[in-house]
Amino acid sequence: MTSAFCSACGFALREDTPRAGSAEAREERRIVSVLFADLAGSTALGGRLDPEDVRELQGELFEFLNAEVERHGGMTENSSATR
Repeated sequence: MTSAFCSACGFALREDTPRAGSAEAREERRIVSVLFADLAGSTALGGRLDPEDVRELQGELFEFLNAEVERHGGMTENSSATR
């Protein structure tokens, strides 16, 4: 079977290749900001604590960070609100 699209550039290689809808119909352009948070000392902490305790601590941290981002009108990948 031959490929329908070029693996390097995405160009249709066959005329019978079905086309997706227009980009405007499928996509929405959004302005985003990326927040990176580094938990200082987390490697050493992970070596001292039980893995479940580390996971719980990280979960609490993510809940706090998500709440703060949402409080300022933002949205996170883990936001529970449906938008």
